Amino acid sequence: MELCPGEGLDSWGRSRTWKGAKEKPTQVRLRKYCGWPEIPPLPLFPKAGNRMKRARARHKPCALKELEVTVSELGLGYESDETVLFRYCSGTCETAVRNYDMSLKNMRLKKKIKKEKVRARPCCRPLSYDDDVSFLDARNHYHTVNELSAKECGCV
Repeated sequence: MELCPGEGLDSWGRSRTWKGAKEKPTQVRLRKYCGWPEIPPLPLFPKAGNRMKRARARHKPCALKELEVTVSELGLGYESDETVLFRYCSGTCETAVRNYDMSLKNMRLKKKIKKEKVRARPCCRPLSYDDDVSFLDARNHYHTVNELSAKECGCV
């Protein structure tokens, strides 16, 4: 049985007068039956857009990351072209719900805690810091900054 456009099919290849059959033909089957070139099947999961990328990023576990930056880029008010290795914590903290979390959620629902920005789950933060960082600024003054770079990350 050959089914082609014009023989009871609309412009999309769907049957207009398909009565009494157990199943309707699919577009892929129609293209095969009519001798049309085969089209590759659509992927089950289309290419992720920005929204999907953000969703996946939210599920990366808490981890230590690093970035090489100039001292000026740190935004601490120092002018210097010296570079430092800035280590930081990034990721999510998926942990078991604790009594604290359940109680906090309940207090927020009952409006006992109002208009305060309270998080009901832990966040990824430094647990310890690297050694102090020393550098010369643009005026040749020596500076030391403590607790600048994370050494170990965890869910706090």
